Amino acid sequence: MKTAVIVLVYLIGLLGIASVPDWFVPLSVYSLIFTMLWMAWGEWRKGDYLLVGCIALLGWTVEYVGVHYHVPFGIYNYGSGLGYSIKEIPLVIGLNWVIVTIGSWSAVQWAFPHWRSNGQIVLSAALMTALDVIIEPVAPHLDYWMFQLNWPPIENYLSWFWIGLFFSWVVSKGSNKLSSPLATLIWFCQLFFFAILQFVL
Repeated sequence: MKTAVIVLVYLIGLLGIASVPDWFVPLSVYSLIFTMLWMAWGEWRKGDYLLVGCIALLGWTVEYVGVHYHVPFGIYNYGSGLGYSIKEIPLVIGLNWVIVTIGSWSAVQWAFPHWRSNGQIVLSAALMTALDVIIEPVAPHLDYWMFQLNWPPIENYLSWFWIGLFFSWVVSKGSNKLSSPLATLIWFCQLFFFAILQFVL
C-alpha cells in the first residue's frame, strides 16, 4: 500500500503541475513533508532520526551559505515555490536533501547489494548529482530556485557530488532500515517526475 500511495502522489502532482501549475506548485512543500513522513513511518529506528536530522540541518545550512555567500553552488536564489523561508532559505530544503540522499543510497543498495561500502557511497553521490541534473532545468519554471544566467555552473554539480559523498557516508552509518524499497521507489518517482516535466513546462 505504501508504494501505491507514493506513486499516486507523484502521478497526481505531475498531472496537476502540467495542467494547472498555479494550483499545484504551492503544494510542493506538502508533498516533500508527506514523502519524508511516509518514508520514515514504521521503517526507521530511533538512532536513524539523529542522522537524518543532521543531514537536514547541514543541508539547510549549506543552502544558506550558497545563497548568501555564493559558494559552493554558484550564484542563485530561491523563489516561493518551496514555501515558507527563513533567511531566504525554504525550511523544507533540508528535507529534500534527506529524501534525495536516502533515495539514492537505497537505489544503490537495491541494485548493487554486494558492492563494498566505499563503492556504494561513490555511486550514491553520483545518483544524487544525476538527479540534480534532471531537476535543474525544471526548478525555475516551478519557482523553486534560479541561478544567475539561468543555468547552474559546473561547480554546482561538483559540489552536489562532494556533498553527496558526505551525506551518503552519514547514511551508511545508520541502520539498514534507512535503505528500503520505498525509498528506492521515491528516487525513481522523482527522476521520472522531473524528467517528464522538462517536456511539458
